[in-house]
Amino acid sequence: MLVDGETGEFHALAGFAPVRVNGEKTHTGMLFVGDVLESDDFSVRAVEVERPDDLDPSKRVLVLETDQARAVWCDELKLQGFVLSAEYLELSARVPTPEVQARLAELIPLVARDFRAAVGRTPIRGCTVGACPSIWDRLPPHPSPERRRCIVCNKQVAWLEDMRLAQGEPFALEPGVPFNPSWLESGGPIVGRPLVVDGAPRVAPFVGGEALTSLAQAAQAEHASIAAFARTLCELMALGAPLDLLERTQQALADELRHTAMTLEQLRRRGENAPPFGPLPEATASLARSLEAFIEDVCSGGDAERRAVERSRQAARNTLDPSLRAFHETLAADEARHVQLAIDTVAWLRSRVSA
Repeated sequence: MLVDGETGEFHALAGFAPVRVNGEKTHTGMLFVGDVLESDDFSVRAVEVERPDDLDPSKRVLVLETDQARAVWCDELKLQGFVLSAEYLELSARVPTPEVQARLAELIPLVARDFRAAVGRTPIRGCTVGACPSIWDRLPPHPSPERRRCIVCNKQVAWLEDMRLAQGEPFALEPGVPFNPSWLESGGPIVGRPLVVDGAPRVAPFVGGEALTSLAQAAQAEHASIAAFARTLCELMALGAPLDLLERTQQALADELRHTAMTLEQLRRRGENAPPFGPLPEATASLARSLEAFIEDVCSGGDAERRAVERSRQAARNTLDPSLRAFHETLAADEARHVQLAIDTVAWLRSRVSA
């Protein structure tokens, strides 16, 4: 599910069934304040977000230079009618007790992201010098409210709503979002359609080395996706699929070749080892399986691609490296097409079941 927080436009990419807006089934449309968007898995209500007008970076530094100045701005915001924004400004500077964190979490969907990133007081994490003493709102401002530069290690810092989106660079975690160090290790790579054989995803090993980083693991997964689409292409041909479906599947296969090369290039840019891939014998696993199993595999692949779209878009939004941002934007756009391909493939396959 993709929702534009600025316009309220939404588009259901996964699940292969429509969502409901105020009880009516649909795939795409616009949300207005008070509308309820729901599916079998979630339910959200559209709310109005406060967006204070003055977020000029140069003025922001002066406003937040002292706690007294922050308190003055709180009062001004209240007079202007931005009561929730003023509360967020005040609470984000308090000691993060469970009660404060809980209220900040409630305010997050009600206050504009650019305002929260402009004023949030939270420590810098993931800094290479160890326990970084810097605080987010003490760092020099950037034209984008979601980016700053660490004055200790001189690296750019991202403002994140989910620490699992960290790309190995320093970051400031949204006040109100719990910090769990283990998430940095278990977040895993952003991947699309896996190659699943006997119920488990398979990847080729690197020759002479292990995939020690999330990006290296992503390279392995992208590489395995080439085989996943090759298998799908063969299975579709065996079932007499139309040429347009075969052509789109072939294009998706080409996308995965390109994604693999792009991911390896990102590894090289970071100075990480990118040895050649070893054998992947599962790529020639038997294609003989039931139509129902084929449908289930495509559904699962489409769901993985949906998650890849969402995570890649968030990663592109949060990263500070222009090359890495373009990389994630490309992945998001391609995987969105792959999701639609999965939807159309499943629709055609199910027509075969009912025929």
